[in-house]
Formats: sequence, structure tokens, C-alpha cells
Amino acid sequence: MEQSISHTSSEDRLEQQEVRRRIDEAMNRKAFLPAAQNPEDRHDNSLVSSLFSWPVIVWVSECLRASNIPHCIMPGCSCSPGVKEYKQRVVEDVHTKCHLLYVKYQCTGETKGCFSTVNADYIQSEARLLMHFPFVMSKKGGFSKEFMELIHEGMMSPHGLSSTVDHIRRRREKRYYKLLCLFGDRVGQLQLSNRTYLAPSPPSVGQYCSKQNPIGAETMSAAWMQSTNIYSSLCEQVMSSLKVRKALRVDHFVKFCKRLKVWPDGTGKRESMSDAKMLLLVQNEIGQIVGRRLTRSENHDETREILLHVRSAFSGTESGSKYVISDHANGIRNLVSSVFDSSVGVRQDPFHVVQRFTEKIKDQKVKKTLSKQLHDSMFSVDGALREPTQMSSRFLNVVGSISSEDINCSESEWQGSVNSNLKKIERGDLYVEANIYREGGGKDHNLKVGSNYGRNPPMHPADILTLAQTATLCRGIIAESPQLEFVNQLVSKPLRQSAYLASTVLDYGLERWRQICETARFDTQALEANLHHTRQHNDSIKELLLKQIAFTKTGKLSKADFFNSLCLAELVYEAAAGFSSQERALLRQVQTEQKLARRNLSECPLDTTLMYNIAVFSNSNQRLKLRRRSFATLAPKINSIRINTICEPGH
Repeated sequence: MEQSISHTSSEDRLEQQEVRRRIDEAMNRKAFLPAAQNPEDRHDNSLVSSLFSWPVIVWVSECLRASNIPHCIMPGCSCSPGVKEYKQRVVEDVHTKCHLLYVKYQCTGETKGCFSTVNADYIQSEARLLMHFPFVMSKKGGFSKEFMELIHEGMMSPHGLSSTVDHIRRRREKRYYKLLCLFGDRVGQLQLSNRTYLAPSPPSVGQYCSKQNPIGAETMSAAWMQSTNIYSSLCEQVMSSLKVRKALRVDHFVKFCKRLKVWPDGTGKRESMSDAKMLLLVQNEIGQIVGRRLTRSENHDETREILLHVRSAFSGTESGSKYVISDHANGIRNLVSSVFDSSVGVRQDPFHVVQRFTEKIKDQKVKKTLSKQLHDSMFSVDGALREPTQMSSRFLNVVGSISSEDINCSESEWQGSVNSNLKKIERGDLYVEANIYREGGGKDHNLKVGSNYGRNPPMHPADILTLAQTATLCRGIIAESPQLEFVNQLVSKPLRQSAYLASTVLDYGLERWRQICETARFDTQALEANLHHTRQHNDSIKELLLKQIAFTKTGKLSKADFFNSLCLAELVYEAAAGFSSQERALLRQVQTEQKLARRNLSECPLDTTLMYNIAVFSNSNQRLKLRRRSFATLAPKINSIRINTICEPGH
């Protein structure tokens, strides 16, 4: 009969004699590769109750040496260390807690210092040890690498680490029921062979899970912060390798710092970063971050420091005009001239011009309309910046249409903004001849964005830390892939400490930063009529058709292109994709052009569908929400536009 284990403690330490026996056994077998010795895998005559004990992992890396004695890691010492103690430690795996067994040694040289085979300095002394050691160690415990992967996914997830804790609890409870099934099977087999066998009571799920309770979210956060500390240095290496070929964008972000938190060393608790008021972000022309700093204000000391830091990124780039694009061009013009040579110009970011006006508008609908109109006054339909004279004229028309009742500031402040930005436009601060940077056959930008433009090899989902470790371990042994060669160049240079604050006389007192950022009914007929009367996108659509007129006049459509544009069958996305106001404006304009042509098919919906889809295919402006549409979708819209046109006065 076995003793009931309902009240025994699963986390009780192993007997010291058992620890030594298991380590000696692993040494004799030269069992270097650590493998969990699960209680359910044992086939000896052990007690049935031992099924619920913790797995044991023995780490005897010293067995790789003929003497079974590790090398001494004390500086300048070449002695043969002696065994000081056989150790055990509780480590966290995903499905269960485990006992990790290892040996602590003492230097026999002058220092008499002690170290263990799970010590970070010892593990990092050989590539094999670093590769095969399955844990990330803390001061008193440890976490398996699979466990750390779950923590990493939790930190990156919008749900945070709370879902990770629940996930681990579920896995450990699932393991309990697996062990309970094995327990029942073994008890059944024993009772068949011995009818007088009295089975012990297994622990309840509550008892088992209370002893297998995972660590909390704060501890997980602190472990992740410690294990990913090297990411900051790797990010510095990546940023130092980037190049600026045409434009350097400088932005100040206030909202980022309002939400910014800092994790002090050794804790999982967040603290507010009160002294950092702004994030100063510097990006190149394809959106790669070249540098970043936390600043107290838009002072020149901070901005100069980061411009000097990224100045080398301009050297050796292709010839031609280069620009610094800023949210406050006038404020940094002299500063840029003193840091760079005269070939680097300064331009105002149009986005911030639009933002300065929309933030002065009360109503959300008026704000959205103004944003669109201001953008159209600065950019043509194909995304190119308009000439200063044309831009200033359109700009005045747009801001002049805003009523004083719509603004949330004084009229003098509004007029001051109008005059200030009008001077910038007339001076050419918002204009360059070629504002669309094309590289590698495209212009959509975002280490993955660099691969799209051939600046670095394609970076697949593997994180850069894994690539850095692989590049280090495999250097000079196997042929390098482009990814490993790129990362090898990064880690071949001395890693620098992350710089989050500029080196100025200002003392912020900041610790080292630890973290790398009801239903409503409506009348459909009235809605159709209202949409018909809107003329918000007429100018853009007319400009699009004017620019693409050559497309419709030259050559003939092939049979495949003809039926592709005709689109008789409903497209798969049409049920979920609403008909945008830009699409309605295009459809209305196509019908108008058909009537003016006075052709035989001018009243035919099939011909309208064909011309509509040809115009959509020729559109290169992604801001215009235009999609290919089927005849089944367009036919009711065409009839609706025709009816509303007839009903209008004068028709």
C-alpha cells in the first residue's frame, strides 16, 4: 500500500543524495544534451504517486572534457576546479515546474572564487554550451527558452501578459489530467494483478495547480526586460548602418511621451517618465528610423545633437538635391545650414500644415472635409506637389471657405496661421520638383522596408536577436546566407550603449531606458439623392481623367482586357466594400463624358461599366478610393444618377 499524496508537497527539494546520484549517473553516461526526465517516462517499480512529481533536468556540460572537470573561468587562471557542491534549482517550463541539477565548483588557484556550470560567464565561454543550454537563468530560478518565447509573444500582444499567464495555467492543468489518466491506468493494472491492492489518493486539480502556479506578470515583464536588453544595442547598430539618399524627416511627437513608461532595473513595475516631454524621431526617405531621442522641448541643443549623430548617413549617397523635412522648417533652417553643407535644403512637411488648421476646427465633419481640401490644394491627383502659385491660390480658396463659426480660436489667430503658411507656400518651402521617391519599382515604404528596396536582404519573421546568435555561432563554418552576412556585419562592430537622450548640459535624471513603440435607420432613396448632389471629389476626378486621357485614346483593348473591364460577374469583395464618394463622382463624370460624346452607346450601362473600370485601372493615386466594380453593382447606381439628374432644375 502506498501512502496518500494528497497533502504532500510537490515542490519539496530532492534529497541531496538523490541529486548527487543523478548527476554522477549523467556524468558516467556523458549525457551532455539536457533532456527532461519526466516521471511518466519511468518504467521501473517506482511509486504510482511519483507520477505527480516534477520532471528533473541534469546539466553536466563538463562531461564534454575527458576529465569531467570544467575549465576555470577566473581571469588568468588555468587550474582544475574542484567540486564544491551539488546544486538544484527550480526552473519554469511551459507545462510544469522542473528541478534543474548542476554542480558548483571552486577555483583551486589564488582567487579561490566559485562558479557554477549554469553561470552566464561559463555558458557564454563556448558556442556549444550557449546553443544547447535550454534556460534563461535569473538570480534564484530560471525560465525555459520556450517559456520566454511565450512571454515575448505576450509582451508584443495587445492583450499583454495576462493572457500569457492564463495560457500557461491552462497548459499545466491539461498536464494534470494527462497524469491523472496515467495514474488511473497504472492503478487499474496493479489491481488486476493484486486484488488486495489499495490505491493512494491522487492530488486534486486544485492542489496540483496551486503548486504549479506560474510566476506573475510583473516577474515575467522583468525577465523579458533583462533577456532583451541587447535589443537596444542591436537597434543602434541597425540605425548606424542606414543611409539617407534624398530626404531626412525630423518630427517631434508629444503624445508618445505622454504614454511613455520606464521599467527601472530589476523590477517589473512601470514608472512615469516625467522629464521626457517629446520624442524626436529622424527617418530617411523610405521611412527607416535613423535616430531618436527623448527631449524636454524643441530646443536647438537637442536637435543639433541628433543631426550631428546622423550626419554620416548623408555621406557617400547619390548626387542630387537633398532635403531635411521638418514640422517647423523656419525654426531649424539656420541649424541645418550649420550642421550640413549648402546642398541640403529645408522644407516644411505639408502634413503639419494641414494639422495646424484642422486642430482649430470644432466640428469633426468640417475638420475631415477641410483636411481633404487642403491636401488637394497642395497635391495633384497623382500625388505630385503643385507649383507654389497654383498651391497658394487653391490654399486661399480653401481656408477662405471656412466660417468663423466653425473655428475654436480667435479670428486673429486663424488669420495669423493663414498668413504665416501662405508665406511659406509662396516662398517654396512646401515645394520640390520630385516629391515622390521611387526606389526598387515602388513608393510604399516601412529592417523589412529596407528589403523591399534592396538596401538589405529580406528579413523573414525570425527576430534579429536569433539571427545575431546564429551568425555568431556559424561564422566561418558554413556558407553565410545574405541575412546572416548582413547581421554579421552589424555584430562585427563593438556594440554601443543605446542613446535615448542627447549629450547636452541638461541633466534629466533619467535611468537607463529599458524598452525599445447604436444602429440607425435611414432612407436609402434620400441617401442616394444626397450622394448625387455632393461635388466634393469632382475636381480630383476630372484631373484624373484629364491626366489619363492618353490611355483611352491610344491602341485597342485586347479581348481579355475588355472582359476584365466589363466585369459582368459580381466581384468577391463587393458585398463588404461600400461604394465610396470618390467612386460615385467618377461614375457621374464618366456618364457626363459619354453624353457629351453623343455616341450611340452613350446611354448603355454596359458601356458605362467598361469606361468606369478602364478609368479605375489607370488610377495611380492611392488616396482615391477607387475599385473595379461589376455591372450588377453599377447598373442600379447608373439608373439612380440618371433619375436624379433628370429631377434637377434645368434638366
